[in-house]
Amino acid sequence: MFRFALSVLLLAPAALRAEPPKVLVDIAPVHSLVAQVMGDLGAPTLLLRAGASPHDYALRPSDARALNDAEVMIWVGEGLTPWLQDPIDDFTGDATVLTLLETDGWDVIGLEAGHDDHDHDHDHGDTDPHAWLDPDVAQVWLTNIAAAMTAADPDNGVIYARNADEASLEIEVLAAEIDARLTPLRGTPYLVAHDAYGYFARRFSMPASGAIALSDAQTPSAARIANLQAILDQDAITCIMTDPQVDTRWAALVGEGTSVRTAQVDALGASIPAGPDHYAAMLTQMAAQFESCLAP
Repeated sequence: MFRFALSVLLLAPAALRAEPPKVLVDIAPVHSLVAQVMGDLGAPTLLLRAGASPHDYALRPSDARALNDAEVMIWVGEGLTPWLQDPIDDFTGDATVLTLLETDGWDVIGLEAGHDDHDHDHDHGDTDPHAWLDPDVAQVWLTNIAAAMTAADPDNGVIYARNADEASLEIEVLAAEIDARLTPLRGTPYLVAHDAYGYFARRFSMPASGAIALSDAQTPSAARIANLQAILDQDAITCIMTDPQVDTRWAALVGEGTSVRTAQVDALGASIPAGPDHYAAMLTQMAAQFESCLAP
């Protein structure tokens, strides 16, 4: 009888611990941050499957059900997934909704200025939405995610805050490692297919010489192509970075007749399994892709 009573007492804290809410997240890198904040309490659900473009995703009936069931919705924002705002408004009801692009505590990057007016027709607005690529921003987002989770689930608030702090320290170490890897390549000029890597480039002091398009949905003008070809020659650029969401023919056109090479850099880590380890693996992969593209 004593052993039975002792077992009940030992199990009581776990039994009394509140169940976490159902959490839905838009893209894999942010899903990874949320998974780290939730820790052993539970796992968030990922809305966009691997390889899906966040800019023009077609919502499935199962996605609508997931939105309807969600008690917490965490997404980057309308700048990345403009099609998702209306479904969130329609399906999430009383759920806690955290829009990361609208949070404070980090510096927003505006899209590249100085383009022709007819080159400015895109869905991102004037802000680069790919902010998760800066590990400093990710650290701020971890705090915001923990706060949103605590608002929805105050009984587990201490756990969320602790997990966020631990994840933030791990990201800080990772950023220092990437910094050391990329330092020898600083100052190497390159072009990008579209403005997707600005936050990564800012954090690691590796700005691009130019972008073929502001967004993946945009068609660059002939004048813009000619201007980039001039930059390619003038700056002795040897690499153009592309990504899975952009048609590579524009990079081929800009580099036509030259020895410039192209390298695919994936801001979403489509080939990396979703989960708590995804974010670190995605940043590490991106650093390796920059190295591959820019190394002599």
